[in-house]
Amino acid sequence: MRLEILQVISTAPDFTQYGFSYPSNLIQAFSGRSQLHGAKVDGTDDPDWYGVFIEPPEKMIGLERDEHFVFTTGDKEGGNDPRDVEVCLYSLRKWAGMAAKGNPSALHLVFAAEEFSTRWRQTIRENRNLFASKQHLTPFIKFADDPMDRLLGRKGQQNIHRAALQEAHG
Repeated sequence: MRLEILQVISTAPDFTQYGFSYPSNLIQAFSGRSQLHGAKVDGTDDPDWYGVFIEPPEKMIGLERDEHFVFTTGDKEGGNDPRDVEVCLYSLRKWAGMAAKGNPSALHLVFAAEEFSTRWRQTIRENRNLFASKQHLTPFIKFADDPMDRLLGRKGQQNIHRAALQEAHG
């Protein structure tokens, strides 16, 4: 059974090249992380893709689920480079649960400018006020504070060694 969800607003990235099995079930895809926040530096950042898809019926009602798809060409010693790609796609069910709890990564979908979208995504965007809650304030403050804590050495991986940065800045 094929889901009739596609009323394409733009062209979806080809995630099948990374092993994603349900390209016709993709609801939305957008560029995330530094690009989403306006901090991308051309030629230095790897592309990060996020999105939401509808699980096939046999996965929705069966014992096996495909709640998310994650792919990366990175995870090398020294960090990712601009040629690396990271993809994180959530099933609609998984995304909705995360968004209801105020997960900042999930709520990005509601407000991000999409690279690809369908009529289902447009319905979510038109009703994005339904996802706003005072209870979501604490997760967002934590999300905003985490980079500063990492920068000041109060949190995060202590044994990261990026040779090029260490050589240039000590």
